[in-house]
Amino acid sequence: MLGFTSQVTVRYIGVYLATGAYVSNWAALNAYQANNIVGQWKRAVTAAAVSACNGLGGVAGSFIVRQGEAPRYMTAIWVSIGSHILMILFVLFFSVYFYGANRRQAKNKEVLEGTEDFRYTY
Repeated sequence: MLGFTSQVTVRYIGVYLATGAYVSNWAALNAYQANNIVGQWKRAVTAAAVSACNGLGGVAGSFIVRQGEAPRYMTAIWVSIGSHILMILFVLFFSVYFYGANRRQAKNKEVLEGTEDFRYTY
């Protein structure tokens, strides 16, 4: 919607939807890291790494959004779409992995994260 139309109203709706997708992906990533990591220091280091990578997105954005592509910015739009698809694939992969790990733990074949009664959320 952002780069594929010239109507301003449709483009604003596209900005709204893209921002919503970004915020929901960020929330999902934080929920996964907060719920599936055991230990205070391990969780703190992971939270810092996730926040640092979020900041790196702003740095990458300054190279992806090129003035020569104005007003459509097709490279930025496709990089954004690709990053959202990548995030969805990561969530799907880890959901399947966490499901399998929980099943192995339920059958007493595996202890997760070194904690006896720990189960992953997905």
